[in-house]
Amino acid sequence: MMKQLFIRTMNLWSQPHFTAFYVAAASAALLAVAYTSQYVFGLDPCILCYYQRIPYFVVIALGLAAFAVAPKSEKLALYLIFLCGIGFLIDAGIAGFHVGVEHGAWKGLEACGNAAMPANATPEEMRAFIMSRDIVRCDVPAFTLFGISMAGYNFLIALGLMLDTFALLWWRVKKCPVKS
Repeated sequence: MMKQLFIRTMNLWSQPHFTAFYVAAASAALLAVAYTSQYVFGLDPCILCYYQRIPYFVVIALGLAAFAVAPKSEKLALYLIFLCGIGFLIDAGIAGFHVGVEHGAWKGLEACGNAAMPANATPEEMRAFIMSRDIVRCDVPAFTLFGISMAGYNFLIALGLMLDTFALLWWRVKKCPVKS
């Protein structure tokens, strides 16, 4: 009974139009959380936080494109959904890099606001350097919950979405016939 329910559920969710809608909606929901934390709760993002948003915008576009083409070309929709999975993987990579910066495992980008002060700088050069830097640093989390930063949660969620997307694709290709 449970096995049949699982199989029917996977057969339904692995249909390209469902999977495409799922990846696009999940990406939109995560962007909504990011923008809500920024504009409602005042958690200013650093440059790496902004970089983590880009793959979600791409996945929304690819997911909607896959949703639109699914009735005409299931194969093309599956390729687009595969690219969505790659987008989630890229986002997990950016978030993982950000977590490493937060924990001091490596330095962030120069744009992260942690570039070294020029050696032998005059007071005017120091002031110009400080005033030109972004206030939001990549190595200081704006918010943590249970010791995990927003970048850490984004890493886990993006990795989970990538695995989920590839699992649904695998199920569709291996268990269900694919129409051209």
